[in-house]
Amino acid sequence: MNSAMRRVVFFDLDGTLHQQDMFGSFIRYVLRHQPLNLLPVALLLPVILGGLLVNGRAARWADEPAAVGLYLRAQRGEAQAP
Repeated sequence: MNSAMRRVVFFDLDGTLHQQDMFGSFIRYVLRHQPLNLLPVALLLPVILGGLLVNGRAARWADEPAAVGLYLRAQRGEAQAP
């Protein structure tokens, strides 16, 4: 691939273009291409799994866009602590 070509990857997080779970694909892509993100994921995994146990699997869909938005803002340096 020459330097003028850019590879574009998109993730359909709200399910309008793809029927499969794109959030999981997005997380795997980020962890594969930016391995330092594995540390925060590993630290938050017990909290996430606990939330899924308490609220059920379907409850996670409400928080996905917010989580992805926070991640993207953090990558640009725009995220602020609540």
